[in-house]
Amino acid sequence: MDRFPVLKDLGFQKMAQRGAKYIRTRGEDIDLTDVVSSRLALEGSRIPKNVKGAKTYADLKKIPYLGERVKERAISKAIRKHRPLFSKVLKTVDNPKDSVNTIADKTLDKLLLPTDKLLEIHRSDSLNYVGAGNLYPAALDVHFTKFKKTPRYKELTKGK
Repeated sequence: MDRFPVLKDLGFQKMAQRGAKYIRTRGEDIDLTDVVSSRLALEGSRIPKNVKGAKTYADLKKIPYLGERVKERAISKAIRKHRPLFSKVLKTVDNPKDSVNTIADKTLDKLLLPTDKLLEIHRSDSLNYVGAGNLYPAALDVHFTKFKKTPRYKELTKGK
């Protein structure tokens, strides 16, 4: 009998049979902001314009006095761009405004990582989140599945 059928559906049969104690590899608790930020960073890393913007942000945020304003502007742009997605995914969160800021900040930091490292982080975060008894946000999958089918996505990823 599988203890975690969601894991079996994802192709992790052995983990589904063993249970959550083998899934938790990190000492910290994984929350929804970690899962969403790693997915946004993973999908955004395939778009060269996003990576270039994250590099510029990383350089500018180190400058005294300017860094905080650059951070606020980058977060507000991310919120404007992903507002519908955030509203769908964060329905169950107590304080969505803090969560949105946290997601945007974490996403900007993770965008600078290599894609294979991002994939590993997202896989780990997602499995830990699901292993803790939570459901992976379906709105996240629906959003990116639809987005990948648009001509805009093909246009944005053409530079790779």
